[in-house]
Amino acid sequence: MVVKARRRGMRFNCVGADGFYGENPGFCNSLDNMGEVFMVDVHKTQPVFLKCPRSDYKYSLSNAPEDISVEKLARMQGQRYWIERSFEDGKSAVGMGDYQVRGWRGWHHHMTVVMLAMLFMLKERMENNKSYYRKQKLIKK
Repeated sequence: MVVKARRRGMRFNCVGADGFYGENPGFCNSLDNMGEVFMVDVHKTQPVFLKCPRSDYKYSLSNAPEDISVEKLARMQGQRYWIERSFEDGKSAVGMGDYQVRGWRGWHHHMTVVMLAMLFMLKERMENNKSYYRKQKLIKK
């Protein structure tokens, strides 16, 4: 997926992934060999070689340069939140997880309708926020 995205001219600074990919050293090594900076989650059951690992911490693995700031590392880790949030919203609000299909075509149709519904909801939310702020005289028309 990363190779295809680069071939198509997509620009991004970092590849983020959940623990499924974070526990796969082949995936991480491939990204590193391609020169991609990555930030992947690490499962709690995955061995982490630290002096005093804590079970109440969330760990991530990255190949970012050593001189990168903590703030940038936190931003890299936080980017996945919005993707996960959109999946949660899609599942709870518009039935993203409620498909019963027999093949890819039906699945693609279902996901297309889900994405259109999510786009509609986003546009409505944005428009309603604008009218709310106009009523409060916080923004101009």
